[in-house]
Amino acid sequence: MSDFWDTPIEESHQFEVDLNTVVVVNHDFTMESIDRDEEKEISKLEKSLVGKDHEVVRSFTDPLAKFYEDLRKAARNMAMVAVVTRFGHWVQGYEAAIPAQHRNQVKDRSRLIGQLRDLNKYLGVGPVPVEFFAALVDVRDSVIHADSRAQWERKNGDLRQVEKRYVKENGDELDLSEDELREAVEKTKAQIIWYDERLHAMRKEPSQP
Repeated sequence: MSDFWDTPIEESHQFEVDLNTVVVVNHDFTMESIDRDEEKEISKLEKSLVGKDHEVVRSFTDPLAKFYEDLRKAARNMAMVAVVTRFGHWVQGYEAAIPAQHRNQVKDRSRLIGQLRDLNKYLGVGPVPVEFFAALVDVRDSVIHADSRAQWERKNGDLRQVEKRYVKENGDELDLSEDELREAVEKTKAQIIWYDERLHAMRKEPSQP
């Protein structure tokens, strides 16, 4: 007989629940809706052009397909912004849980990255390099402040740019893949869960100076 019912069921971490609710499920619904609408509209257009030359049909369907691909890109961009935003919210909460004298010790151009470096300095280095999250911050800022451009100039004259792995095709616009979005989800989960476990473990240890 299976021992399934004797196996403890692990509850999801609250950050996983948060990401799934705010980002993952909503993103999946959005992408499914885009796919469904694209299929319907292109099918409708092709039926209206029955008997036309293949190149004529393509001249109508290709721009429509590009429109829907642009929608997918925008959906991935906004989902990544949401991932970084929720991650930053949780990181701020964990940083607030460490002694005041250990906060804001490491300065960085990004508040989030400075908080991560503070946490790593106090708790130990987490499973994901801070540089990975720094690249995500650049992606977020590109979407919010620079119309998803790969490179832009800040008001103070500093040049900001997105890591090359997140830029494809013509090389001047952000172009995230589904795999890159999923990687961001998984790595932010891993980092938050590690901080949580480390903080709980340290509370059981002798007081930190």
